Amino acid sequence: MTWTISPETTLEALLEAFPDLENEIQELMPALAQFKNPVLRKTFLSTATLEQVARIAGRSAAEIVLKLREAAGQADPGDSGAQASVSEPEVVERIDADAMLAAGVHPVGRVRQACSHLAPGEAVEMSVGFRPAPLIDLMQREGFKVTCETAPAGGYRIRFSRA
Repeated sequence: MTWTISPETTLEALLEAFPDLENEIQELMPALAQFKNPVLRKTFLSTATLEQVARIAGRSAAEIVLKLREAAGQADPGDSGAQASVSEPEVVERIDADAMLAAGVHPVGRVRQACSHLAPGEAVEMSVGFRPAPLIDLMQREGFKVTCETAPAGGYRIRFSRA
């Protein structure tokens, strides 16, 4: 095994490398059992990263990754270096896309400009009332890592960071 389980690891890659971890994954994310349709299950497994699974499960990515590393024999349970490798990037700028749109300004330019100045370990966070799929796709094509989660007050919180 030449790679280490990380927040960016997809469930598909994890299960290909460690098929015996399926029960552990089911325990960490019981909602996965709801994917009974083989096509939907395959699609979800091939695209869902452990970071996304953690958000769905209401857990931290560090917790999920550390438990799976431990189960796969990749980390000592007390390994603080593993914890550090899954830290979230620091948000250096926040953009309220709903306010911009209400003022008649499209946030794409602002997001791109803010992201162009990001250093490793930094992120731009945008809040918006809807999932902006075209912007997410654009930023991913431009090489940025994009995470999207439901905000507690409704809408979405999207983070853009260097991939």
